Amino acid sequence: MAKIGEGRSERLDVISALSRVQVTLRPKYICRSCAGASHAQVPAPERMVPRGPPTERFVVRIMASKFGDYFLFYRQANIYRRLSIEIDRTLLANWSGRAALLLQPAIDEMIDRLRRSDHLQMDETTIPLLAPGTRKISRGYLWAILRDQLGWGGVDPPSWWPSIPDTQRRDSTRHPQEVCRCHVDGRWPPRLRCRLRSDEDGAGLDDSLCWTHWWQRFVKFAQDTGLPICDAMIARIA
Repeated sequence: MAKIGEGRSERLDVISALSRVQVTLRPKYICRSCAGASHAQVPAPERMVPRGPPTERFVVRIMASKFGDYFLFYRQANIYRRLSIEIDRTLLANWSGRAALLLQPAIDEMIDRLRRSDHLQMDETTIPLLAPGTRKISRGYLWAILRDQLGWGGVDPPSWWPSIPDTQRRDSTRHPQEVCRCHVDGRWPPRLRCRLRSDEDGAGLDDSLCWTHWWQRFVKFAQDTGLPICDAMIARIA
């Protein structure tokens, strides 16, 4: 039989996560002809977790799963348990905390570059926080600060930074003041706006509120009151 061609078909396949143990060998040497000589050995490589089992690649996977794919630590612990790897979620949190300390210089540089931006978008969202030792849930506020100039051909690269959540709203408004000078926000807290304008760096501050929030309010006013001015504002916002 002579081959005159072939049929070709493709199917999507996936290879499950492969776990392995990385072994580092450090031979010990000693000079047999030297009197009282001690042994020589290459120093152990520095680890992110001193005397800990995870490699840097493993910790990166943990953090990417947590903050990129939103897999909480207890879910990741269950996933690794199915792979016959017993890791408590407290260890996953500890390793991620150590990695976060190493990433702090990069985060500081990101914040400094955001400070130098002339156009930022900002919004807050509420998140539940567990108060340590009280078994109670409190409401915290998370500030998200974004720079995205792709819509109008800006030259600065996109950047995003979430602030640290606080249990009190008055504390959470501190973070945007420390980060940047110009803001775009949906519902700007009046107290924060006054504080920013009173700052020396915020003398030239221009805040541009979100039309979507105002549009939603006029829609509700129109449903509740039926006033013609509401329909006029909705038409203006369009």
